[in-house]
Amino acid sequence: MKSIYGPTAHLSVPSPRVDAGRNTSAVEHRRKTDTDFTRCGTPYLIMSHIVRSGIAAILGALFGVAVSWIVNCTLVEISLNSFFSVYFGSLFLLIGGIIFWRVLAVGPNDRQPAKKPLLVCFASLVVLSGVMCFILDENWVHLSAHAKIPLYTLLGISVCFALVFSSIDVLNWIVGSCQHASAKALVETPRQVYLILGVSVIMGAAFGFIFGTMDVEDAAKGWDLREALVNEEKKCYPLGLILGAIAAVMNEKLRNNEDSNGYDPIRQQDNFDDDDF
Repeated sequence: MKSIYGPTAHLSVPSPRVDAGRNTSAVEHRRKTDTDFTRCGTPYLIMSHIVRSGIAAILGALFGVAVSWIVNCTLVEISLNSFFSVYFGSLFLLIGGIIFWRVLAVGPNDRQPAKKPLLVCFASLVVLSGVMCFILDENWVHLSAHAKIPLYTLLGISVCFALVFSSIDVLNWIVGSCQHASAKALVETPRQVYLILGVSVIMGAAFGFIFGTMDVEDAAKGWDLREALVNEEKKCYPLGLILGAIAAVMNEKLRNNEDSNGYDPIRQQDNFDDDDF
C-alpha cells in the first residue's frame, strides 16, 4: 500500500567525519587569517604613526615660523608705535590683574594646590611685561642697547606665550567642530599643556634675546628698519621651525600615548554589583 504522502523522501545526514573535517578547516583558516592580520597590523600601525608624526612636524614647523614672524613684528611695533605699546601694556596689566585676583581671592583648585606658585609666577611675569611695554617705547624712555636685552627677552616670552595659547584654543575649537564629540583635542592633557608652555617660553626668550641683541628697534625707520628686521628674522626662522616641529611631534606622541593608556578594558574576572552603576 502506498503512502498518501507520496514516495518517502530520502534525507542526507552528514557524516560526523565530514563535520569534523570542515570544523578543522575553518579553525585553520581562522588561525591563518589572525596570523596574517598580526603580521600586517604592526607595520601598518607603525607607518600610521610615522605619517601622522611627519604631518605634525610639517604643520608645527610652519606654525613656529609664523609665531617667529608675528612676535618680532609685535616687538617692533611696541618699540616704535605708542599706540601698540599702550595697547599691549594695558592688555598685559589687565590679564595679570585678573590672574592675581583669581589666585588670591578665589584660589586654585583644592585638588591641585601646587598650581598656585606657578600661577603667581606667571601673573607676575605678565604684569612685568605690561610695565615693560611702556618702558621700551622709544618715544617715552631711552635706554641703552644692552639694558634692553633682558627686557625684550621677558617681553618676548609673554608675547609668544599669549600668541601660542590663544592660537591653540582657536585650533582646538576648529578641530573639535570638525570631528566626533568623543575624539580628543589637539592639546588637552596636563603633559601637553606643560610641553607647549615650555616650548613657548624657550621660543619667546630666544626671539626677544635675538631682537634685543641685534638692536632692531634702533634702526632708522624705512628701508633700514625693514632690512634690520629681515636680517633678524633670518636667525629666528630656523629656530622657530625646529622648535615648532619638535613640539608638534612630541605633542602628537603624548596624544597617542594618552589614547592607548586611557583605554581600560573590562575583564571577565571583574565582579560588579548594583553600587558600581
